Amino acid sequence: MDKLFIYDALDYSLVLETTKRTILKRELGVILNSNKIKLLKEGHPVMILSGSNTTKRPLFIGSSELSEEIIEGMFVKYQLDKFYLKEEDKVEEV
Repeated sequence: MDKLFIYDALDYSLVLETTKRTILKRELGVILNSNKIKLLKEGHPVMILSGSNTTKRPLFIGSSELSEEIIEGMFVKYQLDKFYLKEEDKVEEV
């Protein structure tokens, strides 16, 4: 991972650009676990939930720059996945 790009998932703005994970921890309170590091090294963006960083907003981190359309698509997919999981739980309860 040469460079990390951190985006706000709600307004698609670039929050931080860094080459060091320690800056992520210091500036945003984000600690990347081994699964997220592996995904980033493979070129996949990862989502950091609002409760897991100091901005209190959902973030996306990528090893390459992300367009507004990509960020929006990933956030919508996350919301849909979350909705369907809740619906599955309701069906199992019945």
